Amino acid sequence: MISLWKTWFAVLWKSEHLWAYYLVLIALFISQLFFTLNEQMAMIPFYGLFISVMTLIILRLHNRFHMKKIVRSMSTHPFREGLHQFLFCGICALPAIVLLFVLTKRLYAHTPNSLLIYCIVLLTLFAITFACACAILPFNYAMICCVLVYFILFVMHGYQLERIVYIAPTLNFMYPDYPNISNMIAVTLVCIIMFCIYLRGYYDWEHNKKILLYTVGGILIISYLFVPFSQWQIEKKMVAANYKEVDIQQIPIRYKGISEKNAIRYGQVVTDIIEVIRQRGIKVDVEEVVVTWQNDIPAGPNVEHIIEKQGGSIMINPYSPKFLDFNYGYNIVRDLIGLFVENEKMDKEIERQVMLENKNHLFTQTKINSIVHKPEYKK
Repeated sequence: MISLWKTWFAVLWKSEHLWAYYLVLIALFISQLFFTLNEQMAMIPFYGLFISVMTLIILRLHNRFHMKKIVRSMSTHPFREGLHQFLFCGICALPAIVLLFVLTKRLYAHTPNSLLIYCIVLLTLFAITFACACAILPFNYAMICCVLVYFILFVMHGYQLERIVYIAPTLNFMYPDYPNISNMIAVTLVCIIMFCIYLRGYYDWEHNKKILLYTVGGILIISYLFVPFSQWQIEKKMVAANYKEVDIQQIPIRYKGISEKNAIRYGQVVTDIIEVIRQRGIKVDVEEVVVTWQNDIPAGPNVEHIIEKQGGSIMINPYSPKFLDFNYGYNIVRDLIGLFVENEKMDKEIERQVMLENKNHLFTQTKINSIVHKPEYKK
């Protein structure tokens, strides 16, 4: 394997396309340093695009220089050949992987490295296998497919990605501290299915081995379809479940579909905001907080807002782990203050005070700085 990779590197070393790829990748990373936090997060799919484009370049050079003959002199099994190619593309993608890790570690300074690495590995796995599957098409069409898919991921970044939760490889970058397990499993299965498509379309198989490949592919497709079905069953049970209750500063917090820990965090942020608002002489009447996990994604502008006030009750209806993350995901302070205060200037002052006091340690210093250092939030 090592001698084979040395031969591939010797071929790639002379490719001006690959060097141009690395230069543009570095330019992307440097340019992001001048963007806002949300803009940097939105541009993460472009790292996947660069990995996919690099994979297509490698596969194209592989064909142009007739590398199959060299490969088959060392390995005769199609799966082994494809695995060698996949691992080689992964090694060539290391610069993009390292730069993406540096970027995400700067964006999510308080997130464990293990969660960030898993998000990056999942995106890399998708990028390589997607390019491999596209490689069975003519090169120009494969490039168009890659650009189109990652442009869609870029445009849909944010709440809209929840509509394609089972195929979106960048979803967990929105809230890495609260990974969506269903998304991880589903995208991993999609990657393996795309790799099987690549093996079938790119290599010659004996009849018996071809039947085995079809069988494995069928099992993978069934497993993939089982993921949304099992999630639907879980959500169905949550809807039928009874509310649980916990008290925060004499305000009952009723909840279902989320953990007690997250229910307490919702209660703490509500009580912190109420206390600051009352200090400013504004009357606030809150009898209870009701948190209900909802299965359906709201339509229209409601997709970004999950909070409303009904009499003395505050109704919170999260539908994504994004709304459990108050630092990198959802600005719950802004929406809660909006229920009680209509003066925009006072809104900013209250939000700033809540962040600075941070009584229950709900917010990281990165989140606090992103709020209090904005010109419109300063006194």
